[in-house]
Amino acid sequence: MKKILFVFVMGCLLSVGVCAQDAKQGTEPIKQTIEKTPLHQLYLPKQAIKVGVVRYKDGEVLDGELSPDGMRLILKNYSRKGSVEVTLLFKDGTEETIQRTSCVIDMLPDL
Repeated sequence: MKKILFVFVMGCLLSVGVCAQDAKQGTEPIKQTIEKTPLHQLYLPKQAIKVGVVRYKDGEVLDGELSPDGMRLILKNYSRKGSVEVTLLFKDGTEETIQRTSCVIDMLPDL
């Protein structure tokens, strides 16, 4: 019984020593961080059914999609403050280009 206990203790000590050496040599797992761009939204004057071109005033194109109810536009890559120009097709059949300043563009909270 003493021999079995001795072998067990030695095995545990040996495995702890090997783990300690691996940690010293830098073989620890690499932690990856994923940076997530926050989503932004702007409210529309009436219910829209289709989004055309979404861009900053200087012409840089943005990626946007309508909310399920059609009353908000979700901006996926709004990365800097600035006015946004959007071409929309509304439910009543009219097509308009609207402009919104950064004052009325809100960041969506993380869920």
